[in-house]
Amino acid sequence: MHAAPHQPGTGPHPFGRGGDANDHPLPGRALERGPSAWRTTPRPRGWKTLRAQVLARDAHQCTWIEDGERCTAEGTDADHIGDPDDHSPGNLRTLCGPHHRKRTAIQARASRGPLPSRQRPAAPHPGLISTQPAKPKRSDPDVPPF
Repeated sequence: MHAAPHQPGTGPHPFGRGGDANDHPLPGRALERGPSAWRTTPRPRGWKTLRAQVLARDAHQCTWIEDGERCTAEGTDADHIGDPDDHSPGNLRTLCGPHHRKRTAIQARASRGPLPSRQRPAAPHPGLISTQPAKPKRSDPDVPPF
């Protein structure tokens, strides 16, 4: 017997995949429910408390500065400034969702390194004279070249 399909706005998904945006207490944040598949290390003990302290320290305002102006959006995320394994308050700052996603994208792009060239390397013209001495094309070095 098959289970009925999950209907939006009816609570969590029956297989633990979370609900939709209507099920989450903060609309538009349904994807943040449950364990994050991309996270490579677990959050430290006391993360909720530490996050709350950082948000309170920054007055729940995003600390992103662009063109000399500080973002005025509500800060909802605690972001690591430097080492991602250093969870000290001095290494954490408050960011709004869009700026946290932007910073994460910048870091991900930087970690991948430079993109390979999409252009084919230019082949030397076959009529150009080489500055390298020509190598003899002999199969047997003991045979004279005549």
